[in-house]
Amino acid sequence: MSKQLLFSVTKKDLDIQPFKSSGPGGQKKNKTLSSIRMTHKDSGTTVIATKSRSQAQNIKAAWKALQGKPTFIVWLKKKAAEIDMSVSNKSPEEILEEKVNLMLKDVRIEYGPFK
Repeated sequence: MSKQLLFSVTKKDLDIQPFKSSGPGGQKKNKTLSSIRMTHKDSGTTVIATKSRSQAQNIKAAWKALQGKPTFIVWLKKKAAEIDMSVSNKSPEEILEEKVNLMLKDVRIEYGPFK
């Protein structure tokens, strides 16, 4: 079964805020805006990445952390059910009952370099 792109989450769906972090990592980490606070606007899910001294690496880490958050996963399931419901005549409960376990396996999330 091939994956079908139902919808995509892009940079415009995210609020990305760089900030200065503290703690171990040297003076560079403490004086540059390398840490990232990423918020998905529709689901309200927020993650913070501070491990790297590189802003680009922290953006990638925040994106991966966002994908594992339960609130974001629930939003994904609801969004996919809404799309599936608009194509079929089934109720949301029937769609969730049939596909909730398979839905995330069939959703392909794409993201590119954030610059």
